Parts: sequence; structure tokens; C-alpha cells
Amino acid sequence: NRLCEFYGSSLIGRKQAACAFLHIRQKAPIYIREGILLFQSIAAASSQRIWINYWRVKRLVKECYQTRFVFTDHSKLLTDMEYRSAIMQMRRCLHYSYLLTIRMNQLSIENSAGEDYSTMNQRIKNNDDILFA
Repeated sequence: NRLCEFYGSSLIGRKQAACAFLHIRQKAPIYIREGILLFQSIAAASSQRIWINYWRVKRLVKECYQTRFVFTDHSKLLTDMEYRSAIMQMRRCLHYSYLLTIRMNQLSIENSAGEDYSTMNQRIKNNDDILFA
């Protein structure tokens, strides 16, 4: 929650947004900022809930009823999360990331189109020459 609040929101708010965006009810990935997209797991050694950054996972390894996460820095983490559940969470993160990228690109296009339009209006008001292709 402190990490979410540092970036201007609450954990609950980000969970609600992800659930609405993905049309799910539970186990929502949490987008913090570019490069940090988290999902929950359970550490095998302590049975504590931990957050895993989707962008840092290099590979998943199935080990009986557990899953070993291998990260981009070559560190490893054994969890009590079933392999199938880990795959599902990774897919949710991929889907969420894809949808957010599309949304951000749409907003960027809309903003740049709006700027071009307002610039053109300003030039018309200033009686500048405008050439249309």
C-alpha cells in the first residue's frame, strides 16, 4: 500500500481498477508504474504473502505442487503457488500490460491530435499562412 501511495493511489484503488479493466473479481495484478507490475504469491519457506514483479520474471519452473520463479538477475524463489496458477497470473499481467499500453497510446494520440488542432486554431487566429495537403 505504501508503494501505491507513493505513486498517488491506494492498493485498494489499484485493485479495483485492475478488476474492472480485466473483468475479474480476485487476484488482480497491481500496476505501480512502468516496469513494476505486481502479483501476489505465497513464499514456500514462510507461508507469507509476497509480491512478484511480472517484469522481472524470466522463467517459471514446475516443482511438484510448487513453482520456482527465476528472475532476470538469476535469483530464484520457490513458492507454494501451483504452476497453473502462476501461469494464469503471468497471463493476466501480460493482458493487463497490453491493455494499458493500448490505452496509453490512445491517450497519447488524442493529446497530440488535440495539440495539433489547437496549434492550427492559434495560427488561424494570428492570420498565419496555412497550407493544407
